[in-house]
Amino acid sequence: MGNDGKEKLDITDDELAKFKEAMKKEEFRKLLGEYAQELADPVKRAEYEAELVQLESQRGVDMKFIKPEPGYVIKGFCKKKQEKCFINVCTCAEIDQPVFTTSTQDGQTGQSCSLPYSLSPMHREKDNKDAECDVYDVVFHPEVLMRCQNPKFKEMVTDTALDAVINDLRVDMDKKEVKFPKMKFKGKAAESVIRKRVAAEDPDTFSHLPKRPDFPDLQGEEKKKETKCGKTTPAKPKKPSDEPEYRIVYRDNIDMGNFTNDRVAAVAPSHLIVYISLPKYNSAANVDLDVYTDQLELHSKDYNLVLDLPYGVDSDNGKAKFDKQKKELCITLETVKKSQSVPESDVTEPESTER
Repeated sequence: MGNDGKEKLDITDDELAKFKEAMKKEEFRKLLGEYAQELADPVKRAEYEAELVQLESQRGVDMKFIKPEPGYVIKGFCKKKQEKCFINVCTCAEIDQPVFTTSTQDGQTGQSCSLPYSLSPMHREKDNKDAECDVYDVVFHPEVLMRCQNPKFKEMVTDTALDAVINDLRVDMDKKEVKFPKMKFKGKAAESVIRKRVAAEDPDTFSHLPKRPDFPDLQGEEKKKETKCGKTTPAKPKKPSDEPEYRIVYRDNIDMGNFTNDRVAAVAPSHLIVYISLPKYNSAANVDLDVYTDQLELHSKDYNLVLDLPYGVDSDNGKAKFDKQKKELCITLETVKKSQSVPESDVTEPESTER
């Protein structure tokens, strides 16, 4: 790919060749076109989303589609990329409402505010000079935007949105150097999905259904920040202090068998790609990595990770590469596939997960 400022497509030469070969087949092009037309039809799309919500509910998962509505825009500058960036502070009724509580500490009474939000992945847009820029969507409940008529409350919401982008997505952005352009939304709204595991009263309720990985979505993960006496504090899940950040990406090859009308192949993705952040290291020389059929272990002086893999893998044919610039270890693992024909309603699309 050329260095034209566009995001590099993460696809192997083999996958690209298979896609080109599939595009030569009329059946594949026809099915792809029909699928695109269905998604473009609002009625069909609503039916498709309702079916997905029902399917996930049967699996014990509460699924919500987050469709951002305009609010206001924060304009900043990304020092690493040396270009402008924007944050859309937007709303969706599917996000939990803010919660306000009054508490007394050391004789002083103050109010705490919990602000749930959904943070979508970055999308590239163009500014008024036709230059490309990064845009992030931070989605709150509509009540939050309504309360932003209060300048103090808006300042708190802005601080929460900035912290979400800077800390959660690791964007090198100066909080003090921001502006508020006269616009309600920058670019095109990026829809996302939130999934939450719902505890079943009967532990055998979902035992007959195919197992799916219980990880949060890359597309959108609902989070909360609690504000006390005007200061925001991230509410992060507890984990071992030496456990590194990681994410798992599913990669699949194109197979015409997956597009036939009479059956859908319920198979694992072709590869699991595990990215492990090791910011204290410049190489993987001091890291011990072990891969088993269903688990990955990484141990060093500073980091320890025991990760259960969502699919079985070929432990003898994995590849590991350390990215010095990102200080990140990338492990590519080939999955052990077990194909079977199942009813179409039982098929789950491959997805990316991150923690």
